[in-house]
Amino acid sequence: MAEFAPGLPLSRDTWRFLERADDYVEAFERENKSELRPLTTRRQMLTAAEILERLRTQPGVLLADDVGLGKTAIAALVACVVAGNNTGDRRMRVRILAPNGVLRRKWQSEVSAHLRALQKVASHLNLGPAERSVNRGRIKKLNPGQIEITTHRAVTKRLGRRPPPLDCDLLIVDEAHKAKNADAQFASRLRRAKNNNEIAGILTLTATPFSISLLEFIHMLTLVGADTETIKAARKFSSLLKVLWEGTFGIAPEAFGDRLADAGQAAVEALRPFVTRVSIDDLMTVEAESFGNCEDWFIPVPNATSTDAALLATTVRILQLGKRVGIWKQERMNDPRFHVGWSHLRDVLCKVEKALDPDDRSADTLVLQLHLGNATKLLACATDTKHAKMAAVADAVREIVHEGEKVLVFCYHLATAAELTLTLFEALGEPPAATEAEWEAAWLMCLENELLEPALRELVTPFVEWLCTPAIKSQVSKWIGEPPGEADGLAMALRTCRPRPDAGHGDTNIAEAARQLLRALEGSPSSRRVLLAGSKAMPGSTLSTRVLGKCIPPDDEEYETRPGLFLQHQPDAILAIFNSPFGPDVLVATDALSEGVDLHGCCRHLVHYELNPSPLSAIQRNGRLRRVNCWAARCKKPLRIAWPRFAGTRDERLVGVVQQRLQQFSLLLGGIRTPADFDVHEEAEKARAVALNRAKNSLKRLSLAPDFVRIPT
Repeated sequence: MAEFAPGLPLSRDTWRFLERADDYVEAFERENKSELRPLTTRRQMLTAAEILERLRTQPGVLLADDVGLGKTAIAALVACVVAGNNTGDRRMRVRILAPNGVLRRKWQSEVSAHLRALQKVASHLNLGPAERSVNRGRIKKLNPGQIEITTHRAVTKRLGRRPPPLDCDLLIVDEAHKAKNADAQFASRLRRAKNNNEIAGILTLTATPFSISLLEFIHMLTLVGADTETIKAARKFSSLLKVLWEGTFGIAPEAFGDRLADAGQAAVEALRPFVTRVSIDDLMTVEAESFGNCEDWFIPVPNATSTDAALLATTVRILQLGKRVGIWKQERMNDPRFHVGWSHLRDVLCKVEKALDPDDRSADTLVLQLHLGNATKLLACATDTKHAKMAAVADAVREIVHEGEKVLVFCYHLATAAELTLTLFEALGEPPAATEAEWEAAWLMCLENELLEPALRELVTPFVEWLCTPAIKSQVSKWIGEPPGEADGLAMALRTCRPRPDAGHGDTNIAEAARQLLRALEGSPSSRRVLLAGSKAMPGSTLSTRVLGKCIPPDDEEYETRPGLFLQHQPDAILAIFNSPFGPDVLVATDALSEGVDLHGCCRHLVHYELNPSPLSAIQRNGRLRRVNCWAARCKKPLRIAWPRFAGTRDERLVGVVQQRLQQFSLLLGGIRTPADFDVHEEAEKARAVALNRAKNSLKRLSLAPDFVRIPT
């Protein structure tokens, strides 16, 4: 079997500049008109230097920093240094594999921004302009010094074709856990590239390595060249984590805790050459402040009523009988969706009723019909008012929106997200009508410089049309007070007043915020297409979209009467607008938006309305807002995270178990992948707590962070 080369022919002299963070920050901000945090940039630059040093002598590195700590920035710096390195007989080539198109475009922006800065502070690197040095899209032959950014899917076999060769010097794989396992198509493609010597070195990125399956983690370690002893140590620790969450210790909890601590320490020592991982808990306090301080946002939810409990119990009995008579095929009888909303439960009852054979007079069918009648009455009583949890969350969100802030809400299921979106819309109501004024003329005055740029010229007209829609005019009117009727006076107000006052925009005025949003929309092909399709295609263009659901609307007339309430197209436009002061105040999303995207630009309130049973999903969701230079840090207010629970139902149990698991996140290198179980026995939970406390006292905390992370400048 072919093996990796011993390392890349890199010279340390080419990355000495990574020790001068202040110079780099100044150049980056000047070239990109974008703010950086010096201390965070310093950590990222030193981590990049650490990775480059390792790539000189070994096949690869796994970068496993926590969500939001800037893995993309670190890897982009590594890519630029490798591509611009002049050591050896030729310049090197880099390929970057992103999991999807949205993240591919994010990588494109990140790498291009660093290239522009590096051309000023690292002229010794042989780097051309971003438009020549960075390719995007399909795999093609790379020229020396080029960086190509494509997707996982682009490198796998499709439609009977052989996948193109990955020929490059450094391969960077983002979200490498998407390889799933050693037999998956993408994983097989990476393994084949290694064995065929298509790549000389590899940098893989994934958050919290022990939160993925053991097979996935072992596969990634193999890719980066880990030896048998390293893999053995990782396997032992991962296996003990599995036993921990299953609760099948077989020995006293205290003894198991000691065994877990020993295995964890051994795994850290073995992994240190191949894995680098920083968590927020590793950071100095002064840097951690750049990510915002978190606090619990308590949303009180009434307990389930006797009617609620009876409805849930009756629904379970109906599905059990439906399975017995052959009209219900699914195994699940007590769907988690039943506990957090009524729409899915109603749909299920309707399906069962339609599936009933009217000529079947068996005892089971007759009992089933009786229960259906009771459930219909109970549902009518329960839905006289909104679902208790939905109503409570809607009330809490309305208060935050009235204070002038945005809110991000996550659901696990599409049906729940759709029902909650409508509930929030009804709670928020429509914004007041804006005063008539010369809005179009005023906005054109504010955006006159953009009209001179060819790339932006054709976008200005539809963008101004969107800014002049009733919902956006109402929003802006609230920021500036009573708008002047004349265009000149209104333009002056737009240039002097701040958007969402006293909430973190610094000296940015409304006009500048609009210019920033226009450039963000222009930077993505998909958001550009949405804007060119007309103002009605844009999020926030109608009065309905004070709240926006990034989910599929149900086939229901009630939803069809709410234009603009749901958007299903590529999320780039949604992300750009939600990260600006403009547009929807509330975004309801599923876990499709929980990984890899930024939503921290203008929001510090997050609601975990419906939890994914995997605790890692909650960490990913929090990472959408807890990122460097986030809104919470800029306005010096806490990042507020809500975990509402519907007491007396399975929802309460799930929230409790997930929160308990998350408390062990840093202690165990993120090893909390096991889905939370609704029915965990109390004794098993107590034994697990004893084992974890014993391990915690021995370990304090496992860390693979480089030594420089805690050294002050």
